[in-house]
Amino acid sequence: MDNPFGMTAEEYSTIAVSDYLAKILGLKPYPETPLVIMTARSSNSAAVVTPIFQDFSAKYLPQLVEKWKHLDKSHATLYSDVLRALTRNNYWGRFQLTHPLGRIVAAEHALRLSRQQVPIKDDAYNFSGSTMFLWNLLIWEDKQGDEFPIPEATAEKIVELIEEFLRDCPGQMGTTTAKGCMLLLRSRGSDPQPRFTLEVTKAQWTMDLRVCGFCDAEEGPGGAPLMRCGKCRNVAYCGAEHQKMGWRGHKARCIKASWE
Repeated sequence: MDNPFGMTAEEYSTIAVSDYLAKILGLKPYPETPLVIMTARSSNSAAVVTPIFQDFSAKYLPQLVEKWKHLDKSHATLYSDVLRALTRNNYWGRFQLTHPLGRIVAAEHALRLSRQQVPIKDDAYNFSGSTMFLWNLLIWEDKQGDEFPIPEATAEKIVELIEEFLRDCPGQMGTTTAKGCMLLLRSRGSDPQPRFTLEVTKAQWTMDLRVCGFCDAEEGPGGAPLMRCGKCRNVAYCGAEHQKMGWRGHKARCIKASWE
């Protein structure tokens, strides 16, 4: 892909990700859209990543998951990497918990992971990425016991695979996450150690819903609950006045989810 905007290497690699996301769905490549021109003005990678992934999540999550569902493992790994990148925003959280396609992702991904046939040491990178994707899905599920989303037999098989991964691939990226997944799967989501990490991570991912997007207040006047933006539902405000005052900064990222 050519670099027509004179971006930094860091920005350009991020735009390339969005271009890939669009191409695998047969959509118009992102470098031809105003979104990229807007984000290319920033030298901060987070400022580039966030609007691209939010824009994509608001528009195309059902199409992406539908394609992912019907792929064999060799191709689904690429899609899983894309999905994992998208799980860190509130659009994904709502999609996973409320949309019919989103509701199947955790159990379906766990089943695929449990069917690993290649020796883990020969596929350590992909297994690590798949385990991190499972961890991100469990962050949003946040369930225990009988409500835990992974069937017991599937969880037991994944635990065996993670034990093999930890034994045969010391120092591989993702070992800490793999250990957390293993503890959650063994305990049906109740082990306090990984649960604490899940809760901290979820709090970070949902920060925009827990403080006012203009003044960082945690509640409205008189202790009233924060009010969400009615269009994107991804940002909260302590009241109508601060929502109006914050609109200039929020406008570019305020996208209504097409699948709600």
